[in-house]
Amino acid sequence: MQEPRTGPGGPGGPGGRGQFSPEDMASRQTDQIGEYVTFTEGQRDKIYQLNLKYARKMQELRSGVSFRDMSDEQRAEMRKNMDQQQADKEAEMKSILSADQMTQYQKYQTEMRERWQQRRPQ
Repeated sequence: MQEPRTGPGGPGGPGGRGQFSPEDMASRQTDQIGEYVTFTEGQRDKIYQLNLKYARKMQELRSGVSFRDMSDEQRAEMRKNMDQQQADKEAEMKSILSADQMTQYQKYQTEMRERWQQRRPQ
């Protein structure tokens, strides 16, 4: 896996956030999902391709724009776009995974959200 780029303020520049390539993000997400979901033959690659598709879309959405520098209206629009992408991704995920696997995937999502909330500054 590629190391996060470094810049002013540490990894990923100001704010310390690492910037990974879409391929790295897709690989990482696929591995994390694989800790919760038991894939059948061929599913891992399909999940990777799906994660890659949406990692590239997210990179496009974020390119050249700092969330901090956006107006409230721009932030709301970005959140709306991100929420739509997440809904689209979940719909595609349902076409790949079985009902039991989707339950496992949803557990993964819940735990990831909880971890993210714990790391977020209050």
